Amino acid sequence: MVQCSPGHFDQAFGALSDATRRDVLEALGRGDASITALAERFQMTLTGMQKHVRVLEHAGLVTTEKVGRVRTCRLGKRGLHEEAAWLEQYRLVFLHGDTPMAFFGTYTDVTPPSRLVWTNEEGDLGETVTTVTFEEQHGRTLVVVRDLYPSEEAVDTGASAAMPETFDQLDELLARLVVETETARILTSED
Repeated sequence: MVQCSPGHFDQAFGALSDATRRDVLEALGRGDASITALAERFQMTLTGMQKHVRVLEHAGLVTTEKVGRVRTCRLGKRGLHEEAAWLEQYRLVFLHGDTPMAFFGTYTDVTPPSRLVWTNEEGDLGETVTTVTFEEQHGRTLVVVRDLYPSEEAVDTGASAAMPETFDQLDELLARLVVETETARILTSED
């Protein structure tokens, strides 16, 4: 399990929870910019942009330097490597035959290291919404899967066709994880 500093993660995920701040990071990834230029680009007040930059700076994602009257922003050196590693441990990949199938969607609630909620809209129009919650409870992980279907007919065709296969895949994954965990425990105890 990836070890993390809860305060450090809270600051980073808190900073990333706002769409404007994510867009600012993306813009700074293309090059340094002054706070004034960022405020103009995102059509907001200078004070509003300063607040966003302060949050990003406090999380270590952005650094600023004042030269004369201009405060220039650039990406911080810290990066998001620890956060990415933490999220990666929750990325589930199932094997369906020889084809890997991964969860794709949006992480809607991230509370390191105890809770992760993932949502995905399926179908051409996003008519079915699947939400998966991973929650740590007394040393075990509770997995809750919720599907929201647009109609009763969609429930009959979607759920009845897909759920048995999904449970079979989850069974295979859990069996593999138990073997891997047991093997790691044995190897660790031999050292």
